[in-house]
Amino acid sequence: MLKITCILTSYNRPRMIRQALKSVADQTYKNYELLIFDDSNAFKIWDAVAEFQFPSVQIHHTNLTAEERRARGRLGVNCNIGLHIAQGDLICFLCDDDYYYPDWFYKAAWFFESNHDKRVAFGALSYSKSEDMVFPIHGFGIWHEGVVVDPANRLDHNQVIHRRFDPAFRWPEDFHSSVSPDASYFSAIAAAGHNFHPIQTYAVVKRQHSKNLQNTLEEIGTPQGESVRE
Repeated sequence: MLKITCILTSYNRPRMIRQALKSVADQTYKNYELLIFDDSNAFKIWDAVAEFQFPSVQIHHTNLTAEERRARGRLGVNCNIGLHIAQGDLICFLCDDDYYYPDWFYKAAWFFESNHDKRVAFGALSYSKSEDMVFPIHGFGIWHEGVVVDPANRLDHNQVIHRRFDPAFRWPEDFHSSVSPDASYFSAIAAAGHNFHPIQTYAVVKRQHSKNLQNTLEEIGTPQGESVRE
């Protein structure tokens, strides 16, 4: 039975993080560990996690100054630490403003159990502007495009899951890189000869809002960027 490691990155989203956490707790497949990397200074992540009963969870909280946040890409730093300590057979990622469909872990584990030669896969991603947890069944049904060989800027890191690599591929930690962190990470995996295979199910709901990762990179270290981001 394959074990899944979910690496969840969080920063100052006390409401949204609870929905992300709930989506992990509600997974029908329970053989997983949750690694939380939290840089929040506006609330206590431990209180949010305590609301749920996870079979295995680790919280890694870091207090950073605004200058330290601007010096390195925290998504890359935290994901790399998570990859180093992960114990799962499969690795997936989640941001604090997005959330999984309840059967994502089950469908992903079944896919890899049935396809021993596959190393990397992805599920479909849908979008929502709702503040509530809703699960659209329309939107980004990307499995219709088949195997993806050039995943950069085509796949979101929330919808990808892969077998654990040893040694692990690394996320970029340069905050000023012109390439998005997940695009760089996916490109390294693809360059090593690994194709991205579709799992015909919805994986994750990605929120559409004004304070997502892409729209707040320039605010890191500023009073606006350091406040609650939801």
